[in-house]
Amino acid sequence: MTEIAFIRHGMTNWNREKRAQGQSDIPLNDEGKYQAKLLAERLKLKLGI
Repeated sequence: MTEIAFIRHGMTNWNREKRAQGQSDIPLNDEGKYQAKLLAERLKLKLGI
């Protein structure tokens, strides 16, 4: 069976400041990097890689 996952971006400083995003590539802050690491680990377990 095919599975589809919806994954959003991680936290940025602009998220915290409630600033509009979408036209600039804002880097992840430390929390966002941590979120991305957790997601990568979860996907590895799920996909068996």
